[in-house]
Amino acid sequence: MDKIRVLNRNTLKTTALVFMAIGHFVAYTMSLFDFFGLPVFWRNFFVYMEFLAPPVFMYFISEGYQYTRSKKKYVTRLLILALVTQVAYVLCHAMRFDIKMFLTDWNVIMTLFIGLIALCILDCDKEKPVKAIGLFACLVAGSFTEWSYVGVAIILLFYVFRNYRILQFIACEALMFIDKFIASGYVLGQTTIRFMIVVTISMLVITLFYNSEDSGNNNAFSKYFFYVFYPAHLLLIYFVKVIFS
Repeated sequence: MDKIRVLNRNTLKTTALVFMAIGHFVAYTMSLFDFFGLPVFWRNFFVYMEFLAPPVFMYFISEGYQYTRSKKKYVTRLLILALVTQVAYVLCHAMRFDIKMFLTDWNVIMTLFIGLIALCILDCDKEKPVKAIGLFACLVAGSFTEWSYVGVAIILLFYVFRNYRILQFIACEALMFIDKFIASGYVLGQTTIRFMIVVTISMLVITLFYNSEDSGNNNAFSKYFFYVFYPAHLLLIYFVKVIFS
C-alpha cells in the first residue's frame, strides 16, 4: 500500500487549488464567456472538478490539528482567513457587499474553521454531556456554511479514524451519500451522481495516494500561500465579472 502513496502534502494541496480555481472561474463567469466555444459537457466537467478540493482541505484540517505546535494560533489564523474570505465570497456571489449574506451564508473556510473548533471540543477535558452540546452546536453552525454540517462532520470523521484510512473513506462516503440522497428527495438525480463521483475520486486520492509527507520546501511561502490564494482568487473573479458584465 505504501508504494502507491506518492502524493505529498504540497502536491495534493496545489492540485486541489488548481481544480478549485478553474471550477470557480468557469462556474461564476459562465454567463459572461463562451470559453472559446467549449462544449457544455466540458464546462460542466470543470465546474464539478471544483468539488475535488473541499475534502482535501477538510483532511488537512484534521491532520494539521494533530501536528500544529499551537492550536490557538491555528484557530486564530483560520478565523481571520474565514472572515477575509467572507468579504470576497459575498462580493463574488452578490456583486455587492450584502450584510445579510455576510452574516448568514458562510464560505467553505468557515466550514473548516467550525470543524477545527469541533476537534478542539472533542479533545477538551470537559464532561461528555458538555462535549456533546458543543459538538451539536458546531454542526448547527456548520449548516450556515457552504458544506453545511456535513463538512464539519467529515473533519471529525477524518480525525476520529485518523489511523484507519479505509474507515475514513467508508464513513465519509456513507455520510455524504445519505445526506445527498435525503436532500434530493430520495432520488439519485444526475447532479447528485456527478457530485458523488467527483467527491469519491477525491476521497480515494486522499486515502490511497497521499503519504502525509512534506515536499521538502515547507517554507513560509508554501505555508501561507493557501491563506492568500483562496480569498484572492475570489476577488479576481469578482473584478472580472465587474469588468465584463
